Amino acid sequence: MHEVAKKYWKILAEIDNGLIFKALAQFIVYKKIQKNGIKNGEIISDVVKEVLALKGLENDFKSLPINLSVCTVDTMTTDECIFTTYDEHLEREHIHYLTDVPLDVAVRASMSFPAIYTTCPYKEYDFVDGGSKDNLPVRVLKDMGVGKVLAIGFDILQYKPDAGLDGLIKVIWRALDVYSIDSTRESMKLADLAVQIKNENTALFSIDSVDDTIQEGYDAIMAHKDEILKVFG
Repeated sequence: MHEVAKKYWKILAEIDNGLIFKALAQFIVYKKIQKNGIKNGEIISDVVKEVLALKGLENDFKSLPINLSVCTVDTMTTDECIFTTYDEHLEREHIHYLTDVPLDVAVRASMSFPAIYTTCPYKEYDFVDGGSKDNLPVRVLKDMGVGKVLAIGFDILQYKPDAGLDGLIKVIWRALDVYSIDSTRESMKLADLAVQIKNENTALFSIDSVDDTIQEGYDAIMAHKDEILKVFG
């Protein structure tokens, strides 16, 4: 996965900063999802299909070695939508549980950050990044009957605005965090163990930070190795 990340990260993340600022500013001011994002979301689907082909897997949840759940949000209803491998027979208000969705659609939907990627149309739905509503979906796993949940995410309290255009983008990005930060805190409490990654050395959409990001994630897990083994061993 390390090599896959390095190969495709530039394709997925290379975006002009000026366009980011313009698009996110429109999202904050007008509270509307821009259908025509900076990047066409179909590129995500293309990458997923290519990776699946390289791994010899079908474009189907059931082709994976483990059950998978992917979260997204429908812009039409503002409801949360959960893609699952099998019908879990779950019901919760304002949540749609969907099965038999192609993997490339699910991944694209979950990565379609508002105003950055174009939204992901599928049947009667129009999806955007699930993190805009629930950035740490521990409850989803608990509802599905998972006994113990390890929650891993970036440090939500770490925020250092800078000067210039990059600083303005950070301010806007932080404003978007407000929509999901409360649910993230609750998810951390709900998890059996929560590990936060200190990503101090990486920047938003930094093309050259893949190795640093992977290393910081590894370091965070190893720093909590004893706790993890105690809870999940």
